[in-house]
Amino acid sequence: LPSIIEKAQMSIQRHIFAALVGAYYFSNSIGLTYYNKWLFSNVKFPLTITSLQFVIISIITFIYVLLSPCHVRKTVSRQDQLLKLFPLAVFSALEVGFSNFSLIFITVPVLSMAKSTGPVFIYITSIIFKLQKLTVATALIIFSLSLGFFLFSYQDAAVNFIGVILVFGANLTGAFSLVFVQIIVQSKSLDLRNPMDSLYWATPFVALVGVIPAAIFEGYTVKLTLRIFEMTSLNAMISLVAILGDSIFSLSLNFSSYLFVRETSSLTSSVLTLFKDALLVVGGSILSNSHLTLINWIGVVITFTSIFAYVIAVNWPHLQKSNLFSSRLHCELNTQE
Repeated sequence: LPSIIEKAQMSIQRHIFAALVGAYYFSNSIGLTYYNKWLFSNVKFPLTITSLQFVIISIITFIYVLLSPCHVRKTVSRQDQLLKLFPLAVFSALEVGFSNFSLIFITVPVLSMAKSTGPVFIYITSIIFKLQKLTVATALIIFSLSLGFFLFSYQDAAVNFIGVILVFGANLTGAFSLVFVQIIVQSKSLDLRNPMDSLYWATPFVALVGVIPAAIFEGYTVKLTLRIFEMTSLNAMISLVAILGDSIFSLSLNFSSYLFVRETSSLTSSVLTLFKDALLVVGGSILSNSHLTLINWIGVVITFTSIFAYVIAVNWPHLQKSNLFSSRLHCELNTQE
């Protein structure tokens, strides 16, 4: 009897903890979205700023691992660094590069429409790496979710073929990046379940790889800008403080993202991200007094229905276990009587 109650309590605690982590990740993601929108409208070097973010995050995590009295520093083999951490860095850098570069060719509404394929890419990638099982129910839910968000964000805008291809590239590399995050934080052999340990090992690789596209696409412009400001201008100092704040914000987001993926999955993380994007679109429409079309409203219904169906599908096995626990507990109590 005690074991049945303990298992039920542990299951409830895990679900509550996952929900709290999801809320933490959700709030961080929305906050950083608006912060980056403000930052990138004032500082025109998205790739360079992203590289600096990961350099600063690497320094912060290094200090944490070095000075934390209760922390035991984990070691990672060269093989795991090469086969797990380095691919994560490459795919993360490519995702940022593709995503930022695509904005040159397409508008934000078109970017939102193209982003709707994200969960599909992650589901397929998760199946390839055997992190998800191919089921008809899950496949239909993910497809309907992507379709719903596409209709939800649909606008009659000019579509640039190169820009769309770049967004698809960002979605694909982002899927691989998120899958490698799940492999790292859920691997028993790596023992990097603590997000700070994962970030300690992963962010130096991401920063190192991210410097390459930043130097290629923005190096000359950054150098020219620094020469004009000579690093003594008030604007330059404000920019540096803003980038430092963005890095701390990004560290909080990455910490919550790694923690959420550890407790759930990369696919669930992508669904939550799409849910966040959907709320931002709705909020933006309300604040700007813009009217959603009939196609958009159909997309709203499909999107939120699919998200609800996904939550039910993911938790259905746990609900069945809970019913089993209740039945066994009832039988135990009747036996004792």
